[in-house]
Amino acid sequence: MEISVANRKYTWSNNQDNPIFATIDRVFTSLSWDAYFRLSVVTALPRVGSDHTPLILDTGARRVSSPKIFRFEKWWLDHPDFKKMVADTWNTPVPEKTAIDIWMNKIKLFRKKARGWSINIEADIKKKKRELLLEFDILDVFSERNQIDDRDKTRMEEIKKELAHIPSKEETALWQRSRDRRIIDGDKNNAYF
Repeated sequence: MEISVANRKYTWSNNQDNPIFATIDRVFTSLSWDAYFRLSVVTALPRVGSDHTPLILDTGARRVSSPKIFRFEKWWLDHPDFKKMVADTWNTPVPEKTAIDIWMNKIKLFRKKARGWSINIEADIKKKKRELLLEFDILDVFSERNQIDDRDKTRMEEIKKELAHIPSKEETALWQRSRDRRIIDGDKNNAYF
């Protein structure tokens, strides 16, 4: 049994000046799987950097959230505002008297500030990425139905380049969590990326 793609007509393009579109990528399920996950929906992501449209299967099942533990993220070190945030946090006066209490309080304060700082930075990056992907997707869907002009083709290429330069916090975090030190920083040809 096939679950049809909700938001795209085609899942493949040859990416040429006179494009050819086809539905090559599909999602199939068994009847028992479909009976268990009745709210399943397949949506297509923007087709940036590939001739295939990535498909996402959402089963509609509830996700159980667990409390997040604090982790120092490697990508923080690459961000230009990180050192200032650390210095400001560390130089904040605390009321404790003993050195160990001062240190413990500053570590707690750093955790709190770093979490908030990280959330804001990630939100800015995700917002920029989401805006670019939406613009690309609009142009891409339009190109499925109509011939697009050179200006739109140029804009699509510009968006691809901009997306390639957006700092990839996800890649760095996956590398950090993988604990596989054989992976060369930036190597995308593996199961973690």
